[in-house]
Amino acid sequence: MVEATGRRRRREKEGAEGQKPARKLHSTKVKLDGEKLRPKALKVERMKLLEMGYQAEEKRQFPIPRFPLTLASYVLVFQTDDEWISGEGISYAKLTMQPILDKLRSADIIVREFMSSDNKYMFALVSIAEKRQKMIAEIMGQYELIRLRLQKLDDEMNEIKGAGAWMHFQGHLAPHYEKSTEGTVFSSCQQQHMIHFLLNDIDERVLGPQLMQKEACEPGNSILEQLQIDQKIVDHFPLHQENKREWLEKFWVNAYANKQPIEDIREYFGEEIALYFAWFGFTLKMMWIPSILGVIVRDE
Repeated sequence: MVEATGRRRRREKEGAEGQKPARKLHSTKVKLDGEKLRPKALKVERMKLLEMGYQAEEKRQFPIPRFPLTLASYVLVFQTDDEWISGEGISYAKLTMQPILDKLRSADIIVREFMSSDNKYMFALVSIAEKRQKMIAEIMGQYELIRLRLQKLDDEMNEIKGAGAWMHFQGHLAPHYEKSTEGTVFSSCQQQHMIHFLLNDIDERVLGPQLMQKEACEPGNSILEQLQIDQKIVDHFPLHQENKREWLEKFWVNAYANKQPIEDIREYFGEEIALYFAWFGFTLKMMWIPSILGVIVRDE
């Protein structure tokens, strides 16, 4: 009995001694980035790392939004005043501008605001999303204001550029229209026409912003023209597409020996401007014949 009790005490003593290294291990300091940290400090550092990881993941999931370069913009220019810039007192210029911008945004129109470098003018850049463009284009097609070219395929189902028939836009045929050279269904010029059509409330079905009643406009004036006459806006104009403008400058303006890219000119400036340069180029080309004959006759 005494011997058994002695063996049990020895086993408990050996077990207690076996646990000592474990207690010693928990009490030791842990290294992190070359520094010794106690368990409590290590927990704080881990929390910081988790927070940093969450912020990085959040930044990856929600990147800074960028405006699509494929959307054309139309500019409305507003005058500012001293009260607006200083933030003191009532700014009547801002009170004039804000209802117009509110109406634009309520009509599902994209609006971006930029102040001029001298703080004298506020520029409101107006754009229309692609989904809204299709709805407006279908209505404008009934006025024969917008036409698109249908795709034409060869025997091997490859698209033949510039060979399809022209027709006004219909929503159910959207996948079958030939895309512009800018990579969009509607060229930048056509998008500008849509914005102008929408802002002037030419057709009520487009659900425009109704910036003012048509009855309040003087005879022959559009809504934008009347807003400028009433001094509610300083000016309005279409904005250049920087990428396309630089491309035309490189391959058209500064490329004298190359053939004129008439299709690109038409999509950017419209049919009237493209027809002018097509005729002008043809005229200059044909003038070589009488000029050569004139030199020969003169020499004789």
